[in-house]
Amino acid sequence: MAESTEPEVRCLVIGDAHDSPAIPDKSRFKWIARYASKNKIPFIKSVGDWATFDSGSQYESRATISGRSKPSFEEDMQSLEASLLAFRSGFGKNYKPRLGITFGNHENRIRQWENQNPEVEGLVYSRLCELFSQAGFSFKHYGEWDYLAGVGFTHIPFNVMGRPFGGQNPERQIANNAKHSCVWGHTHKGRGPLSVSKVGQNQRVDVLDVGSALPDGHVEGYALNSQSGWTYGIYDLALSSGLINSHRFISMRELENTYG
Repeated sequence: MAESTEPEVRCLVIGDAHDSPAIPDKSRFKWIARYASKNKIPFIKSVGDWATFDSGSQYESRATISGRSKPSFEEDMQSLEASLLAFRSGFGKNYKPRLGITFGNHENRIRQWENQNPEVEGLVYSRLCELFSQAGFSFKHYGEWDYLAGVGFTHIPFNVMGRPFGGQNPERQIANNAKHSCVWGHTHKGRGPLSVSKVGQNQRVDVLDVGSALPDGHVEGYALNSQSGWTYGIYDLALSSGLINSHRFISMRELENTYG
């Protein structure tokens, strides 16, 4: 394979952070921003599920005992705004990275809820989008791709049936089907990058599951009896010509010890 002449691009990737009123401490968002600012990383990508949005969950009715404890939409939005403010507060004075997010299935909860309640059309999901825009993020809707240096970022790739890849080893399925390198989250299990040989210009694709940016050791309530192998941290990547040239995992514990 001929050596690439394209310049290398550095990008910080934030996996599923799952902000919610149930996690009132927003310090981790400031730690992430301080790491990016200190290292002058020009691009920051979130692969979605920045917030959990239990208020839009269709799995638990408010008519149930446990459903009554769900936060309101306003409480979820206030929590999200606090997390974005904490994130922005970690930027140095002259640090202005390009920010992007590909919404996950949890942000999509709000879009689905609005679709099922047409009387609030244009009043709910647009507020979520506007809040991210005000924080400086460009955004893609759930299922869409965002590209940087030929590498695709999304919350979770979809298969030919229009469903998210799943199972025990989704990274292998994704790599076998992908036409370009991919970075995603969703599983909370940081795995990869996995490289698979291909016929074509790059002769391979790299796929990387970035895990979660939840507080170290935190397990979401739905997974308390099944969680296994979650990772807690962010990724510092170098990209060029559609490939992941290098990667560094920075744990939430390291971020806290350095910037907390």
